[in-house]
Amino acid sequence: MKVNLSPIKIGLLFVIFTLIFGICMGIGFGINEEYFKGYIAQGIEMHSALHDEKSQSKIWRYAQRSHFHATGIAAFSLGLLLLMLFSNMKRAMVRFASVLIGLGNLYPLSWFAMFLLAPEIGRKAAHEHVIT
Repeated sequence: MKVNLSPIKIGLLFVIFTLIFGICMGIGFGINEEYFKGYIAQGIEMHSALHDEKSQSKIWRYAQRSHFHATGIAAFSLGLLLLMLFSNMKRAMVRFASVLIGLGNLYPLSWFAMFLLAPEIGRKAAHEHVIT
């Protein structure tokens, strides 16, 4: 049986990228979790007026959420793309839905952006930043 992946290729590209990103974050945590925590601590120390006693753990949680959401959403999205591929939907609709599902995989990157920004600009500002 030959399967034509061309209708879902754009969405599939986003999904595979997100899955790889999530897996790499997990590997990074496993190899050197202290690097991530050190990044947070250094930023908090340099901008202590923007932070409270909960900042260290909350910002670390942003990094974890990025990893969790990247792997979970990507895996679920992969299933949706395969389901659509074998559905009776019109090819153009499959392509359109595939792109939308793929764009949904940008959500974990917002948590990653908050992780990167929060030590320098504060948690609230990171949540409200245009990038996130």
